[in-house]
Amino acid sequence: ISRTYKLLIPQIPVQAHKAIKDIESCTEDSVSFMFLFLGLDISNQPEKERDNRSHNTWMYPCTDYTQMEKDIENAKAFGAPLPMFVASGSAKDSSWDQTHDRNKKTVVVIAQCPWHWVSEWAKLGKKDREKDASYQ
Repeated sequence: ISRTYKLLIPQIPVQAHKAIKDIESCTEDSVSFMFLFLGLDISNQPEKERDNRSHNTWMYPCTDYTQMEKDIENAKAFGAPLPMFVASGSAKDSSWDQTHDRNKKTVVVIAQCPWHWVSEWAKLGKKDREKDASYQ
């Protein structure tokens, strides 16, 4: 398991070592984030249906967030709809149309799921995950 702070702060001050160890000792793995990067060809999409706004969108499968979290935690792996963050990098790039085909777009989707849904693959490297049929 990688700890983000080790990447952000490579030289942790000695004074912080005990505090960090205390925090790590009382935390457990709880969530995992899934990233989906898309390259889209929207040539066949009618102009009036295109969303070229530069914005980020959080999409929720329901309005009761607390119940949604409980449902996700109790669902079998990938058996519940997940909230998603969706953004278009190409829409945020003011020079996109000058440097790329205007019918090509990029989108990133990020979703969070319970750690126990993906923990079986935590110790596998990329090549081993690719060989694992249950990972696919």
